[in-house]
Amino acid sequence: MKGFIAKILIFSILPFLSLFWIVSLENGETDYFYNKISSPRKKSIIFGTSKSEQGIIPSILNGKIEGSDFYNFSFALSISPYGKTYFESIKDKVNYSEPDGIFILTIDPWAVASFKEDEENELIFEETQSFLSTIPSVTINPNIFYLKDFFLKPFFEILLRKFKSGNFVLHDDGWLEVIVSTEPEDRKERVSQRLMEYKKRNENYILSHKRFDYFEKIIIELKNQGKVFIVRLPVEEKFAEYESDYEVQFNYRLNEILVKHKLNYLDFTKGDLEKWSYIDGIHLDRNSAKLITNELSDWILSYH
Repeated sequence: MKGFIAKILIFSILPFLSLFWIVSLENGETDYFYNKISSPRKKSIIFGTSKSEQGIIPSILNGKIEGSDFYNFSFALSISPYGKTYFESIKDKVNYSEPDGIFILTIDPWAVASFKEDEENELIFEETQSFLSTIPSVTINPNIFYLKDFFLKPFFEILLRKFKSGNFVLHDDGWLEVIVSTEPEDRKERVSQRLMEYKKRNENYILSHKRFDYFEKIIIELKNQGKVFIVRLPVEEKFAEYESDYEVQFNYRLNEILVKHKLNYLDFTKGDLEKWSYIDGIHLDRNSAKLITNELSDWILSYH
């Protein structure tokens, strides 16, 4: 009887063991976010939305800043704008046992904006519907909570990616490298789509005091663990025009925080926006990501 029960138990857990084995093969080519929320706590971290997820490469920072071990914990505009959800995930990701970390917070008007209907109501913040608001931890491996409800593709695609590359790679350092066509017509279509998204966002969103408050709370939290640097990444001129509608209020509130907490701020939008190459007008391509991360590294080193 005991042997029969043992066999039943073995056969009942085999599917789960097989699933975990398949998931362990995930190398960042199947799901945009899984490795981010199943990796350990980190000492030095980059925060923000998809601009920084694709635009800042931790391995370059680590190669230039001695003793650093940066990780890119940026996600997407619908997942990681500044608010309670991201704040709680950040606290879970930071390794509080290691002091003297370096933290890069990227910001732009969209990262601190919310719906015009009720811009201060956290209950309708868009990220409350995301996995960051749902899963209890971003440091467990395997993260069964994410696998159960949020893994983007069928699990068999993890095996498929061993034989056929996809159009992105989530690197071990958290940098998302997006691989797209460089044909002019394809790029034009991507830019056109992004412009429609920006136009819609411009019509429906407004800067949120609540989001700025959480941005400041995150700064205070991280300053207790090390140095904090604030960065704004560039976009193409046509997109910068949409962002400029918020510029006066955005700069006033941001400057208040920078002065209050004595923070260093690097604003790439004040330079030549056409100096950089973008895959869609918003996100830097891999070459410009390398160039801008090198500039960012030198800037941090000037204060480090």
